[in-house]
Amino acid sequence: MNAATHPFVRRTGLLFCLLFCALDLPSAKADVRDAARRLPDDTVVMVSVESVRDLRDALKRTSWYELYQDPAMQPLVRQIQEKVRQRVAEGIKKFWQEMELDAPPEEIPWPEGRLVLGFSVSGGAAQAGASGSAADTAEDTGLHVVLLADMGSRVEQARELMRALSADAGDSGDTVERRDVGGMELDVITAEEKSDYLRVCTGVKDTWLLVNFNTNDNMSFIESVAKRLGRSLPGHLGEKPGFASAVRALGEADVFVFVNADGLKQLAADKAKDKGKAKTMIEGLGLDNVTALATTLQIAGRRNQNTCTKTLLAVQGAKQGVPALLSPASAPLRLNDRLVTQDAVGFLCANVEPAGWYDGIAGIVRKAVFFDIHMMVQAVMMATAQGGGQPPVQFRDEVLGQMAAPFFATWKADRPYTTSTTAKVLMGFSVRDADRLDAAVSRVHHAFSGGREDLRRELLGHTLYLLPTPGSMGPEGTGATPPGTGQRQIQFPLATFQGGGAFAVAGDHIVFGPVEEVEQAMRSLQKDPARPLTSDPMFRYAREYLPSQAAAYYYRNDRLNAEMAWAMVQQAVQEMSNPPAGAPEKERVPLNPIVILLQELGRYVDWSELPDFKAMEKYWGATVGFVQARSEGIYCETTVLKPRPQ
Repeated sequence: MNAATHPFVRRTGLLFCLLFCALDLPSAKADVRDAARRLPDDTVVMVSVESVRDLRDALKRTSWYELYQDPAMQPLVRQIQEKVRQRVAEGIKKFWQEMELDAPPEEIPWPEGRLVLGFSVSGGAAQAGASGSAADTAEDTGLHVVLLADMGSRVEQARELMRALSADAGDSGDTVERRDVGGMELDVITAEEKSDYLRVCTGVKDTWLLVNFNTNDNMSFIESVAKRLGRSLPGHLGEKPGFASAVRALGEADVFVFVNADGLKQLAADKAKDKGKAKTMIEGLGLDNVTALATTLQIAGRRNQNTCTKTLLAVQGAKQGVPALLSPASAPLRLNDRLVTQDAVGFLCANVEPAGWYDGIAGIVRKAVFFDIHMMVQAVMMATAQGGGQPPVQFRDEVLGQMAAPFFATWKADRPYTTSTTAKVLMGFSVRDADRLDAAVSRVHHAFSGGREDLRRELLGHTLYLLPTPGSMGPEGTGATPPGTGQRQIQFPLATFQGGGAFAVAGDHIVFGPVEEVEQAMRSLQKDPARPLTSDPMFRYAREYLPSQAAAYYYRNDRLNAEMAWAMVQQAVQEMSNPPAGAPEKERVPLNPIVILLQELGRYVDWSELPDFKAMEKYWGATVGFVQARSEGIYCETTVLKPRPQ
């Protein structure tokens, strides 16, 4: 039996899907710590929704809602509204039919307060009593999911509905019994087929509705939750150090998601056959002092903001391993005006030192799996040794060591936008000693390309190094030695850029990307800045929401991004309306995934009603984000901005 397809699960799941989709819940503000106090400290994941009605009201204050309300969008919007309402009505009708209730309630009782979702993982009842082996515990590990909803004045309606669900489960052949669990009366429903164990508990206490799913017979999690309803007990999730750090750093929000890293690490250790190896791996990755991962979402919380998402990787003590890699020192935003221009859709800029990252990764691998990356890399670099006793390139010092922060990546796309439009990405680093770096990468390129001169060319006094593509590596792209070279060829990683990739050391930068983008960068680096992004009004507006210093910065012009998506949809609609003339029906099936998606959605929407983007561009602003290393851990913040005030 597949638990997900069990009749009772389907019906209960449908009920709570409708509950979350209703978006019509009364406001009930509370401290997120109150939600954590209702869950035991072995909870692995908690999701707390402050108030769905507040979310709905907040969405009305966003520019997205203004777009939704625009008169030009109404022909399309009305179609969507009618179809959604029809599907919801059909879903509710089907739900009551499956319930076979003689007198179904006129409406589903939506909660009037907070919603809390908790996930936990544990062994079965025997393993919980420490009577089983580690292997038995891993085999009988079960998932426990609990939903708590404050029903307020609708608690009696909810109670009747849960009783009806229990009666329906009994009629379906499941075992239904009433138990006192943690001082709370619950209906415990056990699936009739035990090949895939499933137990569902439902109950009401005070104004709280509780629904719990277990995939084994361990009832300790639900008992702990039931005991905490209406009273505070020690050993709750809010006592975890990572939770306290997350609340301090992130504050209150509409939605709060908390991942208990201590619980995950304990689970990984319990399930591992070799516990010593698992501990070494966790310590080697630097995760032993990571206590939590938490994210909050606030909608229209401040002026000019659509949404603000904050994330904290909580670290207790020094950052090591992976956390250390993710938290370089903060620095001011430094953009090269010659390379990041106004036609850029966005950019990423990080204060990353390549040699430092290399050392960090090498240290992690050495501690976690006892493998020396540097030795392996230098063994590969032996191919760069040349005649006359010239030693091989020292990859760490001569290549990575000559690159410096900041790292940047920028992307754009050429107009007119079509369904085949792809982003043109340019990446690069600043350079310490350009001559030394160019000499080193020249030797590496020569060795890995088999000395092929057709894979390099001169441009404006610098060398452009081309990356081999699948068709350029000899017979069938195998990397065979080109005729007449007389050299053993070591195959390059194949270029991932459309039309082939390249890199070059030019001026004070090394740049990577599609050939034409690298060529343009080499030209731009020898000119005065033309139309730099820093002079763009949208970027100047967005930059106000970035801190003066950060480890990494992110920016995206949502207006350009939306224009590309809009144009792709409109062209895809034309492709659907005008298939190739004379083509057999089976050959008219679109291969473009955008067209396929729009055809599926076309059952609900007439895409020809989509207005021209020019009239809609006023609703789009920009997205900015940053990363900072803080005392609590690694902090990230992403803000989607409303359009720039005119």
